[in-house]
Amino acid sequence: MNFIKLGQAIRISLIAICSIYAVDVQAQVRGCATSFRFCAGCDTFTTISVPAGKVCTIRYRTTGAIFGQKVVVHPRGGIYGTANETLGAYRPNPGFVGNDSFQVDIEYDRSGQRFVTHLKATVMVRP
Repeated sequence: MNFIKLGQAIRISLIAICSIYAVDVQAQVRGCATSFRFCAGCDTFTTISVPAGKVCTIRYRTTGAIFGQKVVVHPRGGIYGTANETLGAYRPNPGFVGNDSFQVDIEYDRSGQRFVTHLKATVMVRP
């Protein structure tokens, strides 16, 4: 990849992230995601319930360090972005109401070893 394409990819990613996190604080929904457990190398699940036009912020917590997130399956009815290794957010597209889903692989440390949890999120966007 040349530097121009890399710069464009970084710019697009930053715009997507800023479009989620620059939202008015009142648009944030607390407690919108069910809790889940980090499970080394396996699938784990969460359910997100968010009103249309609002943002669900998810803080990932584990006893070790979190090294990063990789979106494996992108949502179709909204956008998922990350601010850093431990924070992600889902925002429905304008006018979207219904079911959506996405998958994020989260790499983290447990007892000095690196593991990946495959987080599969089911999203319900309410009117």
